Amino acid sequence: MKNEEIYGLTGSIVRGQSKRLASSLDLGWKGFGVEHHLVPRGPKEEIPTNLHVIAIAAGKQVSYGQRANARGRFQSYVKEPQSVEIFPAGVLPAISPVADTELIVCAFERNFVQSIAAEANEELAMPEILAQEGVRDPVMVSLGNLLSNEAREGGGSGALFLDHLAHAFVLRVLSLWRLRKASPSRELSMPRLSLRRVLERMHANPETDWSLAALAEESGFSRNHFIRMFRSSTGFTPHRYLLQLRVERAKEMLRNKQVRLIDIAASCGFSSEAHLSRAFRGLLGATPSEYRRDRLG
Repeated sequence: MKNEEIYGLTGSIVRGQSKRLASSLDLGWKGFGVEHHLVPRGPKEEIPTNLHVIAIAAGKQVSYGQRANARGRFQSYVKEPQSVEIFPAGVLPAISPVADTELIVCAFERNFVQSIAAEANEELAMPEILAQEGVRDPVMVSLGNLLSNEAREGGGSGALFLDHLAHAFVLRVLSLWRLRKASPSRELSMPRLSLRRVLERMHANPETDWSLAALAEESGFSRNHFIRMFRSSTGFTPHRYLLQLRVERAKEMLRNKQVRLIDIAASCGFSSEAHLSRAFRGLLGATPSEYRRDRLG
């Protein structure tokens, strides 16, 4: 594969201007490539692709937005840090993240994947798998990070190391699908329409003092069922998810240095400035004052 083809694919995933943190574009890798991007918020159109794509959420913050389903209708999504999305060759769906997203994007030629599957006597080649969202697999994330680091460092570890990483990554994806096919998860996820209603209410009004009963009623399920299904669907408890939303809003408000922390706390639904500071430190490792001073300048 030409480098430009890999770059064109990963560049198309980003679909617009972005901050490229690492790239294998000029390293002569054959059959696959990797790029590390900080992707800006905003709508990205649906595009066709002949390559298999695995995208790893490389940032430390939860990202969310709207993604088109198979029928072209937009639905809310939540991308947890270190989660993985798998897109078989075909079409990359339209997506509209509402915050900047850090991604490691790995792209593989069909022939490259098929040859590895054949050597390993795999029954299911990659083109037959279904797209998967929200995969939690530390091994795949670790391999993706190693590929990204190798690209960032110019491939200095040599071809053997690189081939080992790429083969291990593909085998992990194939094994993950075979395992999931043989043993589907028994966790009950919330129906998409119900989850969408709940998330839209929470995103629209994160400052609201939501009760568990109110959110459960919005979903149409009992509180016990709601808690289990919400966590299965998003990876977070309702409280943790709402806390993330409030911190994200506070981060935006901190850009205006004229706004006092006590006013930000009240606007975002925190009970006090101290409550805001505890949440900020717990999620970001810094107080709002430190964040405003050190990261916003």
